Amino acid sequence: ALHGKYAEDGIVQGICEYIRLPYTGCGVLSSALCMDKVYTKKILINHQIPTPDYQVVEKENINQFKLTLDYPIVVKPSREGSSVGVSIVKTAQDLAAALSLAAQYDRYILVEKYIPGMELTVSILNGRVLTPIEIVPKVHFYDYKNKYTAGNTDYYLPARLDKAALDKAKTYALQAFE
Repeated sequence: ALHGKYAEDGIVQGICEYIRLPYTGCGVLSSALCMDKVYTKKILINHQIPTPDYQVVEKENINQFKLTLDYPIVVKPSREGSSVGVSIVKTAQDLAAALSLAAQYDRYILVEKYIPGMELTVSILNGRVLTPIEIVPKVHFYDYKNKYTAGNTDYYLPARLDKAALDKAKTYALQAFE
């Protein structure tokens, strides 16, 4: 029932644990780690789970930031949800604006190599991988507006992928979950 910063990032879970109030869902550590994209990437890399190349820049250093990745890239706040503050940047002329936008939401900004392709969500319930869902926004990418405006996104269950690709996505999702 909780969503976003200060809700699914371990803070409420920590309060519940402190006052000994039972709750459902993930605990403090997993919630905090999953909300922090930079630390999530470090864990994925440590466990050989594929993730796009990236750089991290702190808000106070965005004017000195030197991009070493090739365009296009994705710029996002490290600890925000619902695609808030996310930009897909295709040219150097748009980088400063994207960094400034992300810096409005977090001190740490994640800059990743953009990987074109299908967007999937793969859920895990009680250690079991559920059927992947394909997410197809009608315009741009799966940003905040497309996530929360009825009719802006189509969903396909199951995703329109061959069995081998679906199995690979399910394997990576379970590895990340574990």
